[in-house]
Amino acid sequence: AYASMPIPQGSRTTVTERDYVCVVKFDDDLPNGPFAEGSAGNILQPGSFTVSVPTTGFTWSLVANLVSGHMQAEMNKACEGGKLKSYGGGNMVGHVGTVEPLNVLYKGGTASTDGPAKEGSCTVQVKITDVRTSAKQCCVLM
Repeated sequence: AYASMPIPQGSRTTVTERDYVCVVKFDDDLPNGPFAEGSAGNILQPGSFTVSVPTTGFTWSLVANLVSGHMQAEMNKACEGGKLKSYGGGNMVGHVGTVEPLNVLYKGGTASTDGPAKEGSCTVQVKITDVRTSAKQCCVLM
């Protein structure tokens, strides 16, 4: 009998830093708490986010955490926990990614992380770490 199994070929870690346009909107009617909407985009379309937060008590650090948390959820869904996926010719690839907030830029400079968030446009800088694992599908005589 024959069985098919992936034979590990190695892994590679890539770290990139990216900037995302973000619009901060104040809203005191947030029954489910502050949230982020938007997308990290793709190679053809840049991402952008809108963050809805209360008018008081919200810092730039919390804005950055909302954006990076939303991006992390997107990445987790796409990567499926590093599940190996077939790319044809017996080649399989899996990804595990992490997103970390770095800074928020507001009005031409780096905003103080513990400073109060302001309504309007800003840029959220994040660090994305991608661990790519590859394998080759192979037949084994059982």
